[in-house]
Amino acid sequence: MVQLKVNTWHTKKHKEFATGVSWSGSNDLLSVADDRTIWQWNVDGEPQAQLMEVESCCTDLLWYPTVQAGNKGSDLFVVGCTDGSFKLISKTGRIEKSVQAHQGAVTALRWSNDGTSLATCGEDGLVKSWSRTGMFRAQLAQASGTIYTLCWSPESDAMLFSDGKHLVITPRPALARAVAMARARRKPFALAPTLLLNLTR
Repeated sequence: MVQLKVNTWHTKKHKEFATGVSWSGSNDLLSVADDRTIWQWNVDGEPQAQLMEVESCCTDLLWYPTVQAGNKGSDLFVVGCTDGSFKLISKTGRIEKSVQAHQGAVTALRWSNDGTSLATCGEDGLVKSWSRTGMFRAQLAQASGTIYTLCWSPESDAMLFSDGKHLVITPRPALARAVAMARARRKPFALAPTLLLNLTR
């Protein structure tokens, strides 16, 4: 039987609840909290340094996919914020770009598995797609209320997200075709979801 060894340190660096953590392929660990600070940690769980302080509270934090960054690890991560923006930040703590993405908070964000797109969702009920550099690509869907979570399919050609008590899957062929057309034309598009999964009876 496999046993998991858990080490606990009582070093407290964040003064409020942690809202996002991410671990890069080169073992760079980051955390962000409601105190608006981003901290670096080593793989033993020891704090290394406060990387930066963000202007608004953050809801999520993700390193750029290491599979695209190579063995050296990623030099870029993204945070979603309660002011409706997301920020692309270098590993040194410099904000490379700040994008106003949603009305209300950004509730979740996910890099596509191939690293070419970033998906965001928010309190406005919208799911949007962005390029790696933060350029708007597409409005993928609109829900009836706040969307709290989302993810890409393994091939990054479909999207799964929550809509209240339901899960919604965007159509694979339609999404793939629409994304390809948007990339070619460099124009935004909107796509309605077609498959609804009821999580309750």
